[in-house]
Amino acid sequence: MNCNLRLALVYVESESPASFFFFVVVLYSIYQLNHGPAVAPNGPLNAFLGTAGQVNLCPTRIVSIREKNGISHLEVIQEDLEWKRLQPNPKNFDKTEMEVWLGKNCVVASTGESIERREVADQVPLSMTEIAYVDGKTRFLRRFRRGVFEFEGQLFKSPQLDAALATLAAH
Repeated sequence: MNCNLRLALVYVESESPASFFFFVVVLYSIYQLNHGPAVAPNGPLNAFLGTAGQVNLCPTRIVSIREKNGISHLEVIQEDLEWKRLQPNPKNFDKTEMEVWLGKNCVVASTGESIERREVADQVPLSMTEIAYVDGKTRFLRRFRRGVFEFEGQLFKSPQLDAALATLAAH
């Protein structure tokens, strides 16, 4: 056992149960910062406190975004360090335009609202966004009714993400 951890445990054993609880919360927080999910927790505690979570869509560099729904199709890709929108309305982005969009929207705020899996269990996604990364991996972002998204198995609501995808398609 690490010497620092042993010292911390000795300190906690000599203090009240409240300081032990605080110590456990601090350790868990440190663990989550180092090993946490792509989606910050949106559970009952966040809903009770009214705090929002964050969703990290960019664990590594994005090379393409493709969204399909029943009405339209969005396709943005990077080729030879140039960003291009192939659909709708083909466009070449200037050198920093897409990088600025990614900088603003790689980590999006979620409302912190607790969403139960059963709320979307029988729904077909309204749209599916395929996000491809430089390491060759692909992840999917699903959009359901009432502004609910699913990414990496986590359900959340994000007005910021709704607006970001609409801006990308229209810009």
